[in-house]
Amino acid sequence: MTLTAGRPAHPATPTSPAPVPPPRPVLEVAEQCAPQRGRHYPRERVAPVPVPVVRRVDVLVVGGGSSGAPAAISAAREGATTLVVDAGPGLGGTGTYGGVHSYWFGRREGQAAELQRRTRGLHREHGLPGGVGNWHIELKALALGRAAAEAGVEVLPGTLAVAALRTGDRVRGAVLAGPEGPVAVVAEVVVDATGDADLAAWCGAPTEYGAVGTHTVMWSSLARFEHPGVTRNTFGGIADVSNVEDSTRAVLAARRRGGPAHDHGIQPAARESRHLVGEATVTLTDQLTQRHWPDVVNLHFSNHDVKGKGEALWPQLGLIPPNLEVELPYRALLPRGLDGLLVTGKALSATHDALAALRMQADLENLGAVTGAAAARCALEGVAPRALDVPRLQRVLVERGLLPARALRRPAPVPPPVPELVAELVRRVPLHAYSDMGRRETYRGAIPLVHLVLDPGPRVTDALLTALDQATGPGRLVLAQALVCRGASAGVEVLLERLHLAVSGPALPAREARIREAQLPPDQSAMPQDAYLLYTLALARDPRAVAVWERVAELVDVSPRGLRDPLAGSFYWVDAVCAGAERLGDPAAVPLLLRLRERPGLHAQWRHHGIEPDDFQERAALLELALGRALARCGSAHGTEVLVEYLDDCRALLAEQAHRQLVAVYGVDLGKDAAAWLRRLADGGPATARPLPWEQDPHAADLPFPVGMRPVPNRIG
Repeated sequence: MTLTAGRPAHPATPTSPAPVPPPRPVLEVAEQCAPQRGRHYPRERVAPVPVPVVRRVDVLVVGGGSSGAPAAISAAREGATTLVVDAGPGLGGTGTYGGVHSYWFGRREGQAAELQRRTRGLHREHGLPGGVGNWHIELKALALGRAAAEAGVEVLPGTLAVAALRTGDRVRGAVLAGPEGPVAVVAEVVVDATGDADLAAWCGAPTEYGAVGTHTVMWSSLARFEHPGVTRNTFGGIADVSNVEDSTRAVLAARRRGGPAHDHGIQPAARESRHLVGEATVTLTDQLTQRHWPDVVNLHFSNHDVKGKGEALWPQLGLIPPNLEVELPYRALLPRGLDGLLVTGKALSATHDALAALRMQADLENLGAVTGAAAARCALEGVAPRALDVPRLQRVLVERGLLPARALRRPAPVPPPVPELVAELVRRVPLHAYSDMGRRETYRGAIPLVHLVLDPGPRVTDALLTALDQATGPGRLVLAQALVCRGASAGVEVLLERLHLAVSGPALPAREARIREAQLPPDQSAMPQDAYLLYTLALARDPRAVAVWERVAELVDVSPRGLRDPLAGSFYWVDAVCAGAERLGDPAAVPLLLRLRERPGLHAQWRHHGIEPDDFQERAALLELALGRALARCGSAHGTEVLVEYLDDCRALLAEQAHRQLVAVYGVDLGKDAAAWLRRLADGGPATARPLPWEQDPHAADLPFPVGMRPVPNRIG
């Protein structure tokens, strides 16, 4: 059995349970090198460390948060001996000691409904209001603790998992931090409910941090206690919770912008961190087509609540998804290349933009109960998680009230014939109107744009071209967008005409429409209507777009006030220009990109030391990184210099993006050694600047084909 090291132990853990008699295996720490922000420690082999096995259980749940606590309760109710460990003082995670004391969307049935009843009862018992939509965090933790005790769960609070145990490709348990040293727990099945896929990552399973290629994540929060037990959500800023230095930085930054408070939390509550790359990955396209998964085990319900920068194609076209009921497949919990491990919670296998509809607390509570039931059945029946009889599991979940029976009978909606889709597409504009729904409403039926773009048949292009000949106004523009996505030049002509008109005035058009829940940009992809068209034009890789970009660079207001203005949409105008320049890779775009970057709001936004309390400044840094990527793709050495500056950024995710983009652009990995990159650039080596447009669209992870690049018949109408 090998030990896969994880995070360093927390210095303040409670007394671990008394060790049981032998065996006391000796587990060897793997050889490691730990580069951190330019510092490289020499490789050395640490002497073997004796680690006593203090428990053998059927199911070990690591993490007692929104999914972990329900997973442990569910596993124990199935008859499995169950142990749950959590680094916090009690159960509940984000919803208790993380300070997010309320539900947003989510299907409040099954396990979530039971927890609501228990929490509400405790509120009444203690004479406090609330308990359903929002709650006192200590009472929610108490409700979870009582449910766990009744089920027979052994709970170890204040205990940190620091490593995973693995035999070959089988995960066997975890090493926990205790005052007397590390101790091990061995289990038949391990549930990774850390929310960050920690155990899966430690064991070598593939993962992604945030969005593929950019490491974009949704904003995190640090609990702000206005009174004991009463918190306020203070989401803002990005954090890499797998990096102790960056977590510390994020905590200090949040405290400095948090204002007066009774107290603050001790670690960020991240909406998003690592994503498992599982046996199946849920995408935003899957959700918009309302895909039916044969191994569905949970239903999720939400609007498209992206608190951060979206990266998927559909919202950039202007299609802000409606409230959807989304299926989650069992395979999204299975790490590739490993067995004996199930990953639950927000670290499930999904893309950045797909996570927005999957991460609601009520849904994650139900998912935890589903995962616990699956883990218990595997342990008690002696089968590996990937060999579990899923149809039988589905029947059990329906019996337990964890999965609605209708989930097993609902196929994806069949789209109507192409002519009807085209007619409906023109009628349903603007596209963002799909999101204008009440919180209790659920969208049913096909979304025309999605099916028309995805349909590979040439008849769709013909139908769109015919409709374009006859259309006027906003309907004509959305037809042009669909044609651009299908690679038809007729759509490009229409968008160019409209955009030249839009940028011909003294200022860029502002957003006129009200978009629900939109906060400071970039949020909910709430942008001016013409900015959606500029993002669409980026797919065409047409050099005539350069003239439009030049005018945008002249007009856009990138002052701090302008970037914050939710109606001006300055963030989106700049990002759309960069998206187009990245794809085109034309040196003709370099002068306008440099003029943009010379503006104070987009220049030298990196932070090499200290604490930046203004979370909005991070958004300006995201734009400067986008400019650096675009310049590099257009063959400018200035782009490389921008990316190199961010290699030493204090904010780990910005540094990760810079590193990954340098590798992608130049095809060589020089690590995060800024001096090495600059030397190679000066020497004319493989990192020499040259035009290199995207060969694979950045949105490929969310689509089954490269949009806007397919050879299809074109006809200018």
